[in-house]
Amino acid sequence: MTMCRRLSGVFVALLLTVPATASGRDALDGFDAFVEAVMAEWQVPGMVVGAVRGGEVVVAKAYGSIDAEGTAPITDRTLFHLDTRINLP
Repeated sequence: MTMCRRLSGVFVALLLTVPATASGRDALDGFDAFVEAVMAEWQVPGMVVGAVRGGEVVVAKAYGSIDAEGTAPITDRTLFHLDTRINLP
């Protein structure tokens, strides 16, 4: 299994546990630390995580830099190759 597929699976599994209510934001406490730990362990320089559940944006955040040297941070304007693993109803 490729690293990208494993990483996608980890985030999908985590996001499936988040309730679609405003109080569900509390369920994301520690999410940033989790993302940063996974990025460090798998040597991923940067990524953007986004998820919508029940018509509400649950997560929309950029992490890290565009390369391993940290030459530029990832922002909401950074272009990526799109990779979708699952769409929730």
